[in-house]
Amino acid sequence: MLGLDNNPIAKIDGLDNSTLIYELHLANCRIEKIEGLEKLTDLVYLDLSGNKITKIEDLDNLKKLGFLNLEKNNIKRIEGLHELDSLEIDNLLLKDNPIEEIVRRDLQFLRSKGLPKDSWLEQDIQAGKIKVVEE
Repeated sequence: MLGLDNNPIAKIDGLDNSTLIYELHLANCRIEKIEGLEKLTDLVYLDLSGNKITKIEDLDNLKKLGFLNLEKNNIKRIEGLHELDSLEIDNLLLKDNPIEEIVRRDLQFLRSKGLPKDSWLEQDIQAGKIKVVEE
């Protein structure tokens, strides 16, 4: 486990030789982009909550990832999640993002995985707060 929460980290880097990390905490930093994690193939738990991330990306190498916390970021559009189908992800936290749109394929992916665990996403879609769009 590597805990780096509440540090002034703006970019994820320098982890190329830390391939045995299975749990990474980077909450409440200043991270704007998901990157620099491709070598962490044993990563099971990733907490990136409370950052400035705008896009869910560069997670496809994390085949063992089961928990992903992206709450309290700047994600406006949910896209590209369907490409993560090979991940073991069973817990995805996205609350408190200014989500305006979700790509239909990604919504179908989330529903097939039973994610998110609570019903806020479905409620926001039904209320018209989040628009379902094609690619």
